[in-house]
This record gives sequence, C-alpha cells and structure tokens, in this order.
Amino acid sequence: MCWMLALASLAALASCSTATPQAPTSTPTLRSGTLVPYRSVTPSVTFLAPDLSTPTPLPTATLTPRTHVVKAGEDMGGIALRYRVSLADLKTANPTVKPNLMKIGTVLIIPGNAPDYSPTGAPTASPTPTAILLERAGCWEDTQGGAACFVVARNLQASPLENVTVALILLDAQSKEVQRQVATTPLDLLQQGAPQPVLAFFKAPLPTNFQVAVELVSALPATTSGNRYLAATLSGTQVKIQPDGLAAEASGTVVSQADKAASQVWVAAIGYDADGNAVGMRRWQAPSPLAIGASQAFSLDVYSVGAPIVKVDLYVEAKP
Repeated sequence: MCWMLALASLAALASCSTATPQAPTSTPTLRSGTLVPYRSVTPSVTFLAPDLSTPTPLPTATLTPRTHVVKAGEDMGGIALRYRVSLADLKTANPTVKPNLMKIGTVLIIPGNAPDYSPTGAPTASPTPTAILLERAGCWEDTQGGAACFVVARNLQASPLENVTVALILLDAQSKEVQRQVATTPLDLLQQGAPQPVLAFFKAPLPTNFQVAVELVSALPATTSGNRYLAATLSGTQVKIQPDGLAAEASGTVVSQADKAASQVWVAAIGYDADGNAVGMRRWQAPSPLAIGASQAFSLDVYSVGAPIVKVDLYVEAKP
C-alpha cells in the first residue's frame, strides 16, 4: 500500500488539535452522551449512545448533498475534483464562501445534482456493509460555563477510511437542538480497527441537564492508488506527564519509508484518562518536507480538558 498510519500507544494523554487549550483550573465533571431521538432532514442519520455496540452504516453516494470540512492545504478546485463535481457547481452550492479565502474548518456543501456525481472511492455493492462505530461520547464542562465534547470514531472496515466527519449536537432537557458543531478526526486517514476521536467546543451558556447526540456526516473508503498516502513510521517515541496529569509532552522521530518525498507530515496525539475517555488531542505538522528515506524529530504538548492523562496514542500520516 502507498499509505501508512503508524500507532504507538504510550502512557499519558493528549489535547486540542489546531489551538492550544489552557489546562483547566479545576476538575470538570464528565457528562456522558445519551441516545436521543432527533428528527433530521437526513434520513440515514443514526444517533449513538456511548455504550452502543451496533455499527453505523456509512452514507452511500446518492444525490443528497454532503458536506466537506476544509483542512490545511486544500483548495476549492481540489475538493471539486475529489468529489467529481464541477468547480462552478461547488461555488454555486457555497455562495458565501470565497474560494481564495477559505479557512480551515470551513464546511462546504457538496452538490449532488451533477449527472456524474460519484465521490472518489465511493463504496461499491458488497454483501458486507461499510460501517463505522461512534462510541464513548462525553463532555467536560469548563470553568467558563462551556464544554469540550469528544466522540471516538472506530473503523470497523477491513480497509482504511478517510474524510470521517461527525456532527455533535447539544440538546436541552426537552431534546431541542441548542448548538451543533461539525468536527473531523485529527488525521485524514482512519485505519481499520483504529480509533480516533473528534472534538467539538460548545460555548456558554449550556442548558440545564443537556445531552449530546452524534451524527455521522461522511466517511469514505480511502483511495490507496496514486500515492495519496506515503509510508512513514514513528521511532523513539517518549511521553513525559506532568505530576498532576493535566499535560504531557510527546516526542520522537518520523521516519520516511516511501520512495518519494512527503510534502505534508502530521503526528496526532490522542489523550485518554484512566477510564478510557478521550480528554484531549493535538496535531503536529512538520515545518518542512520529509525527503526520501529521511527522518524528522517532532515534539508537541497535549493538555487535558478533563481528568488526568494516563495514556497517549500517537499516529503519523504522510502525503506527497
């Protein structure tokens, strides 16, 4: 395969991906998400409780519009090519988005009205449905009255998935939607059997006795042709945890095992508490390309938004 997602389980935990959160000044209380009936315009939506063991079928390629969350290095032309829609149709579907000024995290509507609409890597007929499990949803309230909410996405396929996007929905005691955040896994590639959390922040004020529902927005079989992902591994990884467990430093070396240079290299650090709940995550990006057969040191600090860190999982991803 032309991709490699390497995992190293270590004793410690991680934190936020794009922004560096401050360590909390007091110990928050974990609030578990629960199964909540919620009427949605998307008929394939399935809500999952933290202990749900039944996998959620992935959305299939239909004429129903999808969404795509813009990541670093992406442009509207490349996104249109990826989903096999015209750039003009993509611009029309997103009239408020300026193609040359897209920010990371921008949610684009992918039109499904083009005759040749078929997302790259769309699933084909198979007796085994493509599935992904959303589990261990939970929120950590902060001292400002907001909350950081995690849900772990686990790939149950025999092959990797990409563009895994999840909506976290904050509901009040009457199951009315109060806030909605769309989030993605820290890396583009979700390896088979491997978990990665998504993280959403809900601003204050929060409703009394709030609940959190989750909705799978997108997940596509990964296209492994064309060297879209390059082989890379982690070496000499170390984690140093602060005595209070609210922060940890992860370090090591990324080693190229590909036959071409990688222009984008990411290392994701995922933190868990003693009960296995995600309490933080962060992503490191290499400051320069990784040459063929070369190595590059990395170091990143991860912070807990909840309970003390006891374990950190590290993943690496490289692209040409």
